[in-house]
Amino acid sequence: MRENLRKSGIDVIGDVPWGTHFCQFYQTKEDLVDILVPYFKAGLENNEFCMWVTLQPLKVEEAKETLRRAVPDINVYIEKGQIEIVPYTDWYIKEGTFDPDRVLNSWGEKLNSILADGYDGLRLGNTFWLEKEKWYGFAGYEKETDNVIDNHRMITLCAYSLDRCKATEIIDVVINHQFSLIKRGGKWEQIESLRLKRAEEAVVQASKEAESNLKKERDNLEKLVGERTIQLEKAYKSLKESEEGLAEAQKMAHIGSWTWNIATGELQWSDEVYRIFGCEPLDFGSTYDSFLKYVHPEDRNYVIDAIKKGLSEEPQSIDYRIIRADGEERVVHTQAEVILDKNNIPVQAKGIVQDVTESRKAEEALRLSNIYNRSLIEASLDPLVTIGLDGKITDANAATELITGYSRDELIGTDFSDYFAEPEETLKGYYQVIMQGEIRDYPLEIQHRDGHITPVLANASVYRDENGKVIGVFASAHDITERKKAEEKIQMLANVVESSDDAIITKSLEGVITSWNRGAKQVYGYSAEEALGKNISMLEPDHLKGETRQLAEKIKQGEKIHHSETLRLKKDGTVINISITLSPVFDASGKLVAISTIARDITESRKAEEALRLSNTYNRSLIEASLDPLVTIGPDGKIMDVNGATELVTGYSRDELIGTDFSDYFTEPEEASKGYQQVFIQGEVRDYPLEIQHEDGHITPVLYNASVYRDEDGKVIGVFAAARDITERKKAEEMLKQKLGELARKREIHHRIKNNLQVISSLLALQAEKFGNKEYVRNSEILEAFRESQDRVASIALIHEELHEGGETDTLNFSPYIERLIENLFHIYRFENADISLKTDMEENIFLDMDTAVPLGIIVNELVSNSLKHAFSGRKEGEIQIKLYRQEVSRSKRSSYGSRREKDSKSAEFTLIVSDNGIGVPETVDIENSDTLGLQLVSILVDQLDGKFELKRDNGTEFTIRINVKGNS
Repeated sequence: MRENLRKSGIDVIGDVPWGTHFCQFYQTKEDLVDILVPYFKAGLENNEFCMWVTLQPLKVEEAKETLRRAVPDINVYIEKGQIEIVPYTDWYIKEGTFDPDRVLNSWGEKLNSILADGYDGLRLGNTFWLEKEKWYGFAGYEKETDNVIDNHRMITLCAYSLDRCKATEIIDVVINHQFSLIKRGGKWEQIESLRLKRAEEAVVQASKEAESNLKKERDNLEKLVGERTIQLEKAYKSLKESEEGLAEAQKMAHIGSWTWNIATGELQWSDEVYRIFGCEPLDFGSTYDSFLKYVHPEDRNYVIDAIKKGLSEEPQSIDYRIIRADGEERVVHTQAEVILDKNNIPVQAKGIVQDVTESRKAEEALRLSNIYNRSLIEASLDPLVTIGLDGKITDANAATELITGYSRDELIGTDFSDYFAEPEETLKGYYQVIMQGEIRDYPLEIQHRDGHITPVLANASVYRDENGKVIGVFASAHDITERKKAEEKIQMLANVVESSDDAIITKSLEGVITSWNRGAKQVYGYSAEEALGKNISMLEPDHLKGETRQLAEKIKQGEKIHHSETLRLKKDGTVINISITLSPVFDASGKLVAISTIARDITESRKAEEALRLSNTYNRSLIEASLDPLVTIGPDGKIMDVNGATELVTGYSRDELIGTDFSDYFTEPEEASKGYQQVFIQGEVRDYPLEIQHEDGHITPVLYNASVYRDEDGKVIGVFAAARDITERKKAEEMLKQKLGELARKREIHHRIKNNLQVISSLLALQAEKFGNKEYVRNSEILEAFRESQDRVASIALIHEELHEGGETDTLNFSPYIERLIENLFHIYRFENADISLKTDMEENIFLDMDTAVPLGIIVNELVSNSLKHAFSGRKEGEIQIKLYRQEVSRSKRSSYGSRREKDSKSAEFTLIVSDNGIGVPETVDIENSDTLGLQLVSILVDQLDGKFELKRDNGTEFTIRINVKGNS
């Protein structure tokens, strides 16, 4: 091989033969460039495959750049694949280990590959920088390299850092290379290897000794032949034993060997291969095609392609399936080596076969086990993490990603404590796990990346390697958000029970008191200390002894006791009326263990009911005093109640009227029913013209006014209707058509209405004074109800007074009326609100008809009086504001045919705002379902006006009412 000289590119060396193995000692990056760049340039130009294995101080990109400056067409060579520049760690060090055999085999494989691609040979350039502990193994590698490349088309240059090599290491390098390059005085010099010189001297000396020994050898030849014959016999015997041992070893390892003569196609198997394939030598054809018959049909093309690649490129190591002679499917692993002739043509292949079926099954089982284990971890709704001894997260499941807002890749490698609201407390728990081995229900709070906090209970324990050494912590976190909410709810319920004004008591099945709230103390007078442990019978009056035991027995039998009224005895001996509800208390298994009692003192309500009864009597007398017929009508259209005026106008008694269809008493029953249905649809009818027919046939023309009335839940339960006899009115209308003077009459009507209303107001005041003299009514809400009714009547009377005194009798200038109304209200409450100021902003010349002015006036009366009474409790000063303004609104109408547009109708939208800067309406008060008459009345009147009602509670109270009035100016 040495007769084929190649240009080295290095002036001090000149041409060198294949198999040259030399080295360079460098100190700087420039030293490397001086030698390696021209060295590789010459190789590229000589059709050699170049491989540069580099490291510090010249990295891969820097190496490419230096070549690019010296070789303008370097990119063409790189794209062609004629040169590879790879990091030292990628070629020599695998998994942190230097394996000389692997590296040498790799060089051989590389050479075969590039020769097949048409290159003349392989030119290598290596930059070495080994640590001390790896030096001796590497020195041996260099020695072996020198021996190997001597017979191959390879040239190798090894570069060593002079600064990092000790004297002994420099000697090793020089000895294991044919010659060395070193820079002296700025010039490169070639130093021949001492080993090479000694080898040449040894050849000369050996030649001389060979001549002297030739004769001796001839003399001993006959003797040696005899001895050799004996040795060959021993060797043959040893070989047979080795073959038998090899066969046994193959059998034990389930590894068989084979050889394949590529030219003849003959295939030879060891005994173990036959065992693996489940056949006998006689059954096997010993050919390549016979082998393929055992390969699984689905893997056959894969095996053929691998064999082809192995012959043309690198031998393949593959796994594939076979079908044994007995039909069993197995998995085998084959590793091959190809032998080439002197022309690099494959002539033989040899290799091994190993049955890896069981290991593949084990690997698959392990893979499935890992998938199963991972799926279990990912199926957990609780966040799960593993943490290393350095406190870094090593793994996390999807629940952890969800609760933190970070992906698994973002979490791994970071401090686990960074994801908690209190990192120091988290680390404290972590150290506790390390010291104690585990923690249970450790309270922490996980912080999401968006700031959301999740309370959790952490459970963690250490995990160990196969030697029992602790290598980390496995932790889970259970979200206790709902649990905390439940605890808060329980606490809230406990607070509700404790703050309730009702007596809430729990007693055992034997009647012993086990819980006693503050309301029980208020109702019965006993403190919790006095009541707990005592029998509930201590609350029974003498004449009701045994009643609590009887009630308990009913509960035990499954009966329900709701709002049962009875009497109980207070601590001071007072007997009170109570409404009592009993409920069973069950344990977790559903067993009755106690009885809960809720008792409400209804003594005062009984007094109030009596007062209400008297009030109803009074109201009935008022209804009966009405000259207008009044009726209440059920949802079915049947009369439910009437007053005396109705009996008079129909000629039928109250008993005869109740239960009959109210429309039967009109001349036009269908029109009467139509009006009734309109009330249910619209909530009311006003001045609905009808004619009542008396039993004797007499006809009375009337105008019906009706509205729905509701139960305490707001459900419509009937209609209240009043009929005004308009006989005289009709006569008057006929007269007014002929006479002037309608204005004076209307004013007189308003004057009389005002007087009548003032009389009613006075009657209410007298009645309030009458009830005020009674002790049990004096402080009740009854007096307040009379007073509020008096105010409402007075506000309506003021409207009629304004109409009487003003020039208009059909409409009311609303702003002056409001000012007078408020002046009266401030006068009424002047002693209670001495420092309350009023601020008004009302548009002038707003004229409203009676249907709008009366409800709107009552609304103002209710809201202002409510502010004066309640808004400034406990305050020395305050302010009430009233605003009133309007906005014109135009609406287009379509004709009944939907095609032509009629003339636009005009209406005005009025906005009334009543506000104060007082204490405000509590959030607990639902305005639309208020239990106060005033707010109920406001809500009803707003609905009556088809208006909108809005309440703001910020910085006091602000009521906004908006209504639309057609054609109003």
